[in-house]
Amino acid sequence: MATETSTRTFLAATSMIVALLVVVAVVLALRAPTQLDVATPQGTVQRYVQGVLDGDTDDAFDQLTNELADGCEPSELRHAAPDDARVVIVNADVGTDTARVDVRITETNGEGPFTGGGYTFEETFILEHQTDLWLIAEAPWPFYHCPEVRP
Repeated sequence: MATETSTRTFLAATSMIVALLVVVAVVLALRAPTQLDVATPQGTVQRYVQGVLDGDTDDAFDQLTNELADGCEPSELRHAAPDDARVVIVNADVGTDTARVDVRITETNGEGPFTGGGYTFEETFILEHQTDLWLIAEAPWPFYHCPEVRP
């Protein structure tokens, strides 16, 4: 009898802990991202990526240097990443006139918590400081997919 009671108590406690962890994971996953200061390279990258993912290509386009924007129209700015891509800034190396912002992109295949498909990779944005703004001079795939420069 004592062994049965101990086993039931252990299973009940384990189930409660697992349930609590699932609730915490769901709350963290649904939490809105912290908005970074757009006067920083990290904030510029965040605004650009959000614009591309949300389909606000005009706002995303405004984050590009003239040189990078010359090869593209806002309506052509599209991405190959799925809409549910998760982007995390993992490092920023900020100098006086240039910055490098490394991001980790996680793409998932399918919907639901048990899909298991997908992958994670890292890419880099290069920014230039121009007229009191940080602007993206080099944007990686899948967040910059404009046609080649037109003749």
